Amino acid sequence: MALRLIVGFLVFVMVARHLGVNQFGTFMYWMTVATLAAQVVNFGSGPYMLKELGANPESRPQIVGGVGASKFVLASLVILASLVATPWISDSTPIYWCLLLTALAEVISEYIFCAFRGMNDFMTEVWFSAAVSCVHLVLLVAATAAGAGLLGIAGTFTASRTIAALGAGLVYRRRFGGFGIRQNWPNWKTTLSQNKAYAADTFLTNLYAQIDSILLKHLSGPEALGIYQAGLRLLQGLNNIAPVLSNVYLPRISSDIKHGNDHSRTASLLYIQLVGFGLIVAIGFLCLGGEIVDILYGSQFEALKPLLPWFGALLLLRLFASNFGILLTASGHQASRAWSVGACLIIVVVSGFWLIPTHGALGMIWSALIATLVLAITYVTKASTTKARHCWGKAQIALSVTGFIVVIIFLIKAQAIAARP
Repeated sequence: MALRLIVGFLVFVMVARHLGVNQFGTFMYWMTVATLAAQVVNFGSGPYMLKELGANPESRPQIVGGVGASKFVLASLVILASLVATPWISDSTPIYWCLLLTALAEVISEYIFCAFRGMNDFMTEVWFSAAVSCVHLVLLVAATAAGAGLLGIAGTFTASRTIAALGAGLVYRRRFGGFGIRQNWPNWKTTLSQNKAYAADTFLTNLYAQIDSILLKHLSGPEALGIYQAGLRLLQGLNNIAPVLSNVYLPRISSDIKHGNDHSRTASLLYIQLVGFGLIVAIGFLCLGGEIVDILYGSQFEALKPLLPWFGALLLLRLFASNFGILLTASGHQASRAWSVGACLIIVVVSGFWLIPTHGALGMIWSALIATLVLAITYVTKASTTKARHCWGKAQIALSVTGFIVVIIFLIKAQAIAARP
């Protein structure tokens, strides 16, 4: 899993350096659009499968088959809608379709390996992810070395992710047999109905995470988006620790809650790992931000340097909020997560329209910080009233206080940098 995250980050750094600020901004804009379209197919199946398989492992064939049938229906609808919208995409149609197929292949792979995670079989995904990550890296290195343009890079992503999805399907059939989609086809409506809260939360969460690219592209242009996305790739690569730890701890916490067992130790470990990691990275961004940008992106991304401390503050706050979001999912309060994210989505859009025209990429980061702070407060408040409420120990309090101080330092340092002539 760690190798996949590292390779994914390195690939985007390589693509950014290869394409340059403007073209990288255009590439990431269409990847954002394609990813949001694919989230309709995802329909929140990840948390749903982990929770259901963790609580009812004997029902794996029905759970996996029902989710698979629903994905087939949703994928057909997304492809049909994209065909209808194609005339309005204009010159970027080939790029969009390549990236849409890429996103759909990633959704399929994620669906397959959620079954392994829910059955506590993590090693299969580890070795498989290592193999496909190496293939992905080799293909992208070859594409950039050959001087591929936007379409060539997009097509390489499609080929790589399609290979991964096909391979994941073969691994699943060897381990468990068939997916059970045909046998559970009549259950696709029931599955969608049971999964709607997860779907709303997942789609709104992804829209909340992706709306920045759409706002920046239309309010400030592809150059600002390219700079912002370079920092965001670094942030998201590190933020992937949240879903990784969720895959590990969510089934355990769900099972403990269902059977009335004490989950406080597991929840404390989750908090310390999430916030502790965020704190370490945030300090690194504060002390070595300029050097990180020079090493990774080079001189063409010079404008990213004063933004990196703000990205560090945002990462720390997001990981803090993620801890309590996972607890809400484990206790079955997915609907609460959904409306919380929906409210914060409105906040980030409104503040983005206010701040981006004046401050560009920095205004987008400020908007995200405001919305994430509101989300964190909402999650903490709601989680305190559920069965998965967090028990604050000395270690958690120390991390929280230290993290707050670091965020304040970030703000002071970043403001001083911005004020320099």
